Amino acid sequence: MKYLIFLILFISQSVHAKWVTGIGYFQPGEYRVENEVSPMPFGLNIVPMIGYFSPRLRVAGPSVSARVLGNHLAEMRLKVNMIGDRYKAHEVELRKSAVDVGAMVRLFFLSASYAADISNTYKGTHYNFKFSWRFPITKNYFIVPSYTYGVFSSDYTNYYYGVRDSEVGYFSAYKVDEAIIQTITLVNTYILDKHNSLVLNFSYRLFDDEIYNSPTVEKKSYTRGSFFWNYTF
Repeated sequence: MKYLIFLILFISQSVHAKWVTGIGYFQPGEYRVENEVSPMPFGLNIVPMIGYFSPRLRVAGPSVSARVLGNHLAEMRLKVNMIGDRYKAHEVELRKSAVDVGAMVRLFFLSASYAADISNTYKGTHYNFKFSWRFPITKNYFIVPSYTYGVFSSDYTNYYYGVRDSEVGYFSAYKVDEAIIQTITLVNTYILDKHNSLVLNFSYRLFDDEIYNSPTVEKKSYTRGSFFWNYTF
């Protein structure tokens, strides 16, 4: 029965929906000490992309969100997302990406969200406060600047930035408390025609001292970027 309900909702939204496919390049940025693996979730910098966007449902790669209340100005969404940079160095075992599920509430340009690990990876939670808005520059070009203030539980920070007693060797043991990560992002979208568009993303991340003092972290802040060609149909 639940699959039938989902199918009905999906079909009802298809009239106003669009599919997007394309290919993208990610430059994740280096901030770790001697990382031996790609920090990308699947270990790849160049990836194909397919997405589905309707008034209620958004699917973009590993990120899925569904509107349960509201409209384009104020809404509540349920979200599933991939999170966490992969890391491995010396005796420190591989830290894997995780899958989170949570909820987001947005009012105009301000949103608040809460999520928890459902993949049994870091076994913690985090919440974010975000300011974001879309600014048209020309008919075909617009930007979306945003600022995110993220608070991450000690379960998250210890998994990704801590050093366990069993991993002591090149690094000293390190335990991390709850920590804050701030992110400034700028999304640039240029529409070539009704089917093709280019998207260029830049972001700047800043760690607080809890994370920066980890022996596995080399930089207090870093930049990362991505570039996508999208085809809409």
